Amino acid sequence: MKKLFIPLLIVCLVWISWLSPYTRPLWDLLDQKAFNLLNAWIHKSPFWQNFWAFTGHRIMDYIHDLIMLLFFFFSIKWASKELKKRKVAELIFSTLFIALIIWFLNGPLAPDFLHFRRDSPTIVDKTAFRLSSVIDWIKVKDRSHKSFPGDHATTAILFTCLIFHLMGKRAGAIATVYAIFFCLPRLIAGAHWLTDTLIGSASIAIVATTLAFATPFANRCITAIEKKLGSQLQNKGISMKRKNQ
Repeated sequence: MKKLFIPLLIVCLVWISWLSPYTRPLWDLLDQKAFNLLNAWIHKSPFWQNFWAFTGHRIMDYIHDLIMLLFFFFSIKWASKELKKRKVAELIFSTLFIALIIWFLNGPLAPDFLHFRRDSPTIVDKTAFRLSSVIDWIKVKDRSHKSFPGDHATTAILFTCLIFHLMGKRAGAIATVYAIFFCLPRLIAGAHWLTDTLIGSASIAIVATTLAFATPFANRCITAIEKKLGSQLQNKGISMKRKNQ
């Protein structure tokens, strides 16, 4: 029960502190300080301007997808013969789980139902450096009227939480480092505030994975997928035998 209630309690306390008029100024100060620090990274360096412009582009999404798949590829490759089907089932479950959360929670629920239509730093802060003002060879996302929460950050943190649950602490630590890099381009460019990630995206990821793995839900889904894979492989083997005969 601790695995279920402790993460949810922490998320609730963080949200209370973010919504409270007494502690919200501290969060807003953190947002502004973090943005000033990260945005200053690209003020004068053409190299970093081009680097972060590219890493924040849609093309990079395919590279991120490939890197996330590599975690599962090596997990399947290094698993024992008895566990390989289970690992494939975990990959299928994780892909569907992330897609569902992004589509449902980040899509209609956060901006429309919860009414957190929040402007990004480059819209609020008139002194912000706009990366799109110096980069014209690629489309740069450096502003948003719906910055809370961020889809990229939600994907990255969901992925990290899944890796911790499915592959352990060592793989989870590597995934955490990767997730930080995944989130940085939009924070540096000013498309999102830090709390869009820390409060919005992280809360969604932690609550979703806690409810999935601290209850029988994830295990039952993965087991069902594993059985389906087993039956399909068995049927394929039988049909191949009949062809050979």
